[in-house]
Amino acid sequence: MVIATTALALGTPAMETVPAAAVPAASTAVTPSARIDTAVRAEAAEIADEAAALKRDVARTMNGYARTFQRDLTRDERRILDSYVVTANRRLAEVVRETSRLERAARGRSVAQVEQAQARSQSAWARAQLAAEESFDSARAILEPHMSLGDKIEALGDYTSLMGRFEDLGERIDTLEVG
Repeated sequence: MVIATTALALGTPAMETVPAAAVPAASTAVTPSARIDTAVRAEAAEIADEAAALKRDVARTMNGYARTFQRDLTRDERRILDSYVVTANRRLAEVVRETSRLERAARGRSVAQVEQAQARSQSAWARAQLAAEESFDSARAILEPHMSLGDKIEALGDYTSLMGRFEDLGERIDTLEVG
């Protein structure tokens, strides 16, 4: 812009003064930091969406098992199982909240804010991981005696799938390239 303005002030055409390759088109001129911000923003949005979808799927799966075996459980077992569902839901809600904050921080283009939000997301994920492992182990101990072999195989598949997605989410949070 300065070159073109200078060229106009001197009365010479801008393209004669500056080679065409040296003048970027106004619509395509993007600073490197804007590209990084856009990529971080898009990745943060995907992470937040993934966390919300995982929370829904975990709740649906855990509630499904609780309903399926409800008649076979004692009142104390149902109460304990319900508390695991509530704990898992609470921890995953925290992950969703923090990853949503991460997404909002990424829109603000402040590297420090995004790094801080990323650290909070990592902490929420770590707390949820501990709670998930404890809950699944304890829930399995309650439900397993009431399950057929087919139920156990299905439950293992559900567990493996959900925990794989959960691990992938944690890795995406950890590897988000902020700046």
